[in-house]
Amino acid sequence: MKLLLNSDQIIALNPKETSVFRSECAKLGRQINLEAMTQQAKDAAKLDTVCSAQFDEPLPGTAKPGKLFIALEHQLGWSRDILDGGVWGDEITGRVKHWLAERGAVMQLIRKPGRLGQQPCDGINVYISHCDPSVGEGVFLEHRLIADVEVLLELDVQLGIPTEGATRVDHPLYLVCTHGKRDRCCAVKGRPVAAAMHNLFPEMVWETSHSKGHRFAPAMVLLPWNYCYGRISAVETKAVIEEAQRGIIHAEGCRGRGIYPAAAQVAELAVRREVNSWGADDIARVELSDDNACAVVTLADGPVAGGAEAEYEVALERIVTQGVVSSCGDAPGPKKGWAAVEVRRL
Repeated sequence: MKLLLNSDQIIALNPKETSVFRSECAKLGRQINLEAMTQQAKDAAKLDTVCSAQFDEPLPGTAKPGKLFIALEHQLGWSRDILDGGVWGDEITGRVKHWLAERGAVMQLIRKPGRLGQQPCDGINVYISHCDPSVGEGVFLEHRLIADVEVLLELDVQLGIPTEGATRVDHPLYLVCTHGKRDRCCAVKGRPVAAAMHNLFPEMVWETSHSKGHRFAPAMVLLPWNYCYGRISAVETKAVIEEAQRGIIHAEGCRGRGIYPAAAQVAELAVRREVNSWGADDIARVELSDDNACAVVTLADGPVAGGAEAEYEVALERIVTQGVVSSCGDAPGPKKGWAAVEVRRL
């Protein structure tokens, strides 16, 4: 048995391995306090090497980019990158990549929490989320039951256009990242939230693969709008889902809307806060200047806009947050972002 163990290996020692480890150390004349070492390893795991233990980085502007989401059920294991060949093999994965690229689509693997998500079933669920209000029929969610991923590749899916054979879904979809192979924070913090919320909203809540921003775990995606969330409790998560059912975007923990670039995400949230307007359809569009230093956010017709479209100009500046751990085990470093410095009505 090797004696050079890292923190994770120390924590994972079972009783038999612990006995062997003590014995080998004794042969070398080493006196160890394994209990203290284990506690130190656990304490270290909670500190700088755990990406989601850092809270200085602002949430706005960190949503996962995407206007067309494919949420595909997959009960078996997820590799570190769901498109690295480990899920379906290289040949099928290559076809999946090509199919997604042709459509500008983003894929999330999904499954039900716990044992339910490990049980084989007849057919797999696929949700197609159209997230851009400016394209075709706008924002809507579809569902279809298929036999396997190869059937998905035969579907003619296009942003903003209803998919043949799919049915419209009249409720939101809430995806909680639990992708432990990508980052342990997602498994540790995401799974309890996913399980608790699935008990309350079984048709709406799924575990999902990497959704960008594991340093904000629990990290979540709200479809069909593609608003992303992070650093929120199960209580706040419940509010996100309840309000989404009423067409309201919950403000707490919102990282932005991924149909926009990062700077535009920041601008949109700044205007929503400025006018206290959180209806899912309250924002008509966001337009960025070429240098991203300014954005014009247009509110849709309605009471908040005074019965007509209202425009707000948002001044933006580049910011750098120090000490950000991008992934568990990484060294802390700087992270660039955007901040809104002024909001004014035009």
